Amino acid sequence: MCTVEIHPGPIASQRQGDCQRAECTTAGELIMLEEPSDVHDDGEPCTYDSCSEGWPINMPLTEGLICPGAREGMCHKGACVACFDGDVTMNDCPNGLACDDVLCVPAHCVNNAFEPELGETARDCGFPCRPCIAGEACGSSADCESRICDGGRCAPATCEDGAQNGSETGIDCGAAPCPLCPAGQGCRTGVSCESGVCWAGMCREPSCTDGVMNAGEDGVDCGGGCAPCG
Repeated sequence: MCTVEIHPGPIASQRQGDCQRAECTTAGELIMLEEPSDVHDDGEPCTYDSCSEGWPINMPLTEGLICPGAREGMCHKGACVACFDGDVTMNDCPNGLACDDVLCVPAHCVNNAFEPELGETARDCGFPCRPCIAGEACGSSADCESRICDGGRCAPATCEDGAQNGSETGIDCGAAPCPLCPAGQGCRTGVSCESGVCWAGMCREPSCTDGVMNAGEDGVDCGGGCAPCG
């Protein structure tokens, strides 16, 4: 004689950071409950990770706040930056440096002049100034926004250049038209990852308890290399 035993309560398969908890009822039904402690860690020190009515929220911290856990830098639109030249309360740089957008650079980097003798490869850009955009002159990858210097010119970002650039979240991955990122590469959300799982700014390996259908599974955390579905 076959019997079915019901184990009410949280199940093993849980999607981390979705502000919800999957549970089995005494009647054997799967339900989703709000779980305020299940916040999504986006890997950014300048956001406050929380839940609101069962949805994860990563709220930017106050503009100009010293970056939590860092010895220097300030929060701007949820990111930790050196400065911000659009706000007089945030544009101070130490040691005589000047603020160019969100970077502290030598003063000659913001004078609208080309000074190659000071290291610039184009007007006000090239290390130690801000990185140069595609098409501008360069001497090395450090001079370029794309991190690719080809034939003395900064190259545009591509999905095959071996650098994280453009809108990519990892090296040549994470944003269209590039492929999804494998485990260990950067991400903002699970949509950037092959596994569909992003935690603390990093794509994670798939598992049989991650609450996501991935790695050849036939359903969420079942089939394939996991327990049979059904």
